[in-house]
Amino acid sequence: LERVAYAIDEAGDEAFTLESLVQREDLPFTQVAVALAFLKERSILDTRYRRNYTATDSTHLDAMTEYFALAENG
Repeated sequence: LERVAYAIDEAGDEAFTLESLVQREDLPFTQVAVALAFLKERSILDTRYRRNYTATDSTHLDAMTEYFALAENG
């Protein structure tokens, strides 16, 4: 999750897809898919026309905050 969130931060306002993140970061497809699903569920990502955009100013910070809150509170 952390590596995917950081890659999204690096993309800035640029649109990205699951495939583009897999290729750019050289990560397993399933790992990126699960991370994107988590980020979408927490409203950190916005999907328009099958492209993903960050919905916050700091995807990495928001992702880690949500992850640790979920881990702490279940």
